[in-house]
Amino acid sequence: MHTKESIGMAKLQKLEISIERLRKIMHEKIQRQENLLSPEILTISQQLDKLLNEYDQEVTKAKLAAFSKTLSVML
Repeated sequence: MHTKESIGMAKLQKLEISIERLRKIMHEKIQRQENLLSPEILTISQQLDKLLNEYDQEVTKAKLAAFSKTLSVML
């Protein structure tokens, strides 16, 4: 049985892998092109922004859950 914490950690790990993969792709494409505003690079950048925002939200959820758990033990 999976706990919410283990599911959250698995999701964070998947996001980290996806973020690193897109960063590599974007970096390679930027090195091949001089136009940082090409539609292809902009699309990848937007996808990366979305993943980074999702990652940030998941980290915030995990921190709030840990804080809540700690607080409930203290009370």
